[in-house]
Amino acid sequence: MASKDRRDQNKARSEAAARCRGSAGGAGSVVGAHGAGRAETSGERGREIRARGGCVRTAIRMVLGTVAIVTLAAGACRPLHEAVRPADSEFYPPELLAVRVTSPTELALDFDKPTSVVTDSVQLEPALAVTAPGDAQRTVLLTFAEPSEAGAQYALRAAVRDEAGNTLQFVISFYGFNDRLPELLINEFSPRGSASNPERVELFVRHGGNTAGVCLYNGVAGDYDSKIILPNREVETGEYLVVHFRPDGEPVGEERLNFQVPEAAGLPSNNGVLALYDTPNGTILDAVIYTNRTSQSDTTFRGFGTRRTLNRVDTVVDAEAWRIADRLAAPEDAIWADHASPTRSINRDSHSTNTDHRADWHTVPTRGATFGAVNNDERFVPD
Repeated sequence: MASKDRRDQNKARSEAAARCRGSAGGAGSVVGAHGAGRAETSGERGREIRARGGCVRTAIRMVLGTVAIVTLAAGACRPLHEAVRPADSEFYPPELLAVRVTSPTELALDFDKPTSVVTDSVQLEPALAVTAPGDAQRTVLLTFAEPSEAGAQYALRAAVRDEAGNTLQFVISFYGFNDRLPELLINEFSPRGSASNPERVELFVRHGGNTAGVCLYNGVAGDYDSKIILPNREVETGEYLVVHFRPDGEPVGEERLNFQVPEAAGLPSNNGVLALYDTPNGTILDAVIYTNRTSQSDTTFRGFGTRRTLNRVDTVVDAEAWRIADRLAAPEDAIWADHASPTRSINRDSHSTNTDHRADWHTVPTRGATFGAVNNDERFVPD
């Protein structure tokens, strides 16, 4: 799927990473939730669930009389079919399925059954006046008195009640709606940096807009080594943004289009994933997979060497952000990184051709990197 299609289809995606507490007729309480996808109940540890891609959503379920928290991926949300729950919904609290930022002034909360907001329970930080409907609905639409700030992170604390009186208290985070999201591509990157030529990633602006909230990961949402959330910055079609993954990176091109990744220590030299999201836990806009491995050089984890790298690769492939030759991704589907050096970057052609495939990419000759400018069509030819 092309980057523009993903951006258009998912403009209103949101993020919910939550701490939640539920009560069902006074029975059961949550002990705690730890990490992405791990839950504990009062008396037993919940099943750990791996989530790939998309925004994070929180589900509250009654399991044999005990409330459990589980974390699911909401980008391509699938129900937790294995969960055990009573047949009669009167005996468990509402389940928060997803959180969707639908406009600068609206936030939609999707529940598994008709639910109403408990009076005076809504708190939003940074502060915005919030109006909630009075009747019970499966989708509760909260309305802000003023538009949320594009890309800004908000924390919402609230309590809801179903028609049987079961209540759920929760805290979720989301990001202000950006209705002017630019169309961006990962256009050039240097995974093997040096003191004078540190690791960088270039983003090409195919269509202008505002970058507020756009997030670039060294990894993927939920599993990354470093990330940067871009600030509120107007960008125009044809411009090049340069993201520095080491603190000693000098500005390249226009200084206003240079960004420093906080506390970054470079990029993986040989085997990595870069992913660009519309919001920190939203939808993948573009991604690249690179490696110096083959299916023959590494027999574990499908040739990618580590489970962590394999999971990141699968996240990108599952999101249809990278095309592969067969049913499962293999190192041969990735960009070949072994010819890169501090002055030999890996880039697209000068037209920034994008088909979400390794064929879009090549390594430039020595001193051929062009960060902040049109890409180099020359290709490195090894001796």
